Amino acid sequence: SGGRPCAEAAARQALREGTALLVAAGRRGFWREAAARLGELQAAGLEPGVVTFNALVSALERGQQWRWAFHGLSEVGGGRCPEPPDVVTHSAAVSACGRGQRWEWVLE
Repeated sequence: SGGRPCAEAAARQALREGTALLVAAGRRGFWREAAARLGELQAAGLEPGVVTFNALVSALERGQQWRWAFHGLSEVGGGRCPEPPDVVTHSAAVSACGRGQRWEWVLE
């Protein structure tokens, strides 16, 4: 049991670092790299939260992957992310739909 707090701290640190790399990739519009980072986090058994998924949705929007950005919204709170979507999640998805001229997706 003495190693458990250390393991939990290491997992939190790995999640923070992975999320930071995902955010950095997204800011440059490297949506594939951002998506790969999310996959790596999940494959490592980590549970990315809403901040990580928001970063992915934003990366997809910047990379003009509007359909995937909107799909990312359904992942938040839909089983792959333990937290519900927040205002950032919704804003990024709506913005992606607007840029892709897919307003009907927002209304569904």
